[in-house]
Amino acid sequence: MKKYTLLLLVLTLMSILAKAQPGNRMSAAFCIDEPFNTGAQGYNPPGALYQDGLGASFRMEVPVTLRLHFRASGGLAYYHSNVEPENIPLYLNAQPLAESRLYASYKMAPLKAGLQYYIIKYLYVSANAGYTVAINSPVTSTFIYSGGLGSALALDRHSGFDLSVDYGTGFKMEGANYYVNEVGLRIAYKFTF
Repeated sequence: MKKYTLLLLVLTLMSILAKAQPGNRMSAAFCIDEPFNTGAQGYNPPGALYQDGLGASFRMEVPVTLRLHFRASGGLAYYHSNVEPENIPLYLNAQPLAESRLYASYKMAPLKAGLQYYIIKYLYVSANAGYTVAINSPVTSTFIYSGGLGSALALDRHSGFDLSVDYGTGFKMEGANYYVNEVGLRIAYKFTF
């Protein structure tokens, strides 16, 4: 909890000190994503089966009004399994899931769209919904959603950095009726045109 409070304070301070960009110009961003597994709803504690992930995405942002922007993104995400292949039979005896492939590493392509609202010039909140497309069999293609807080930090008139944190559903395990939740940290290089 202290990590998240500190991150929120840093984002707020950076947003106050920076020159940033709500506005009326379309922008695009290349993002590096670091999703942290917070556990599955009603199943495993954080990190029990899956390590934190890594991802990359491309995001477009189109202003609807000066402060409200529509955004859409697509990318790739990867979660590495904590379960060694030789230990899968042990997990199968102790866990309710029935197939060893459920413990493989997860690869997926999250596609999202949503709204971003600038509270003040440098700080925004966002809400997104979309679909995770399965790239390997242990992940079910499914509806996902998230909400978060971010800060746009301008370097010059046409480029800057975007730092954000969000919480939401990451993916759904095949053969199980629950999601793995995640806290996502994101840094993006943003350019306007």
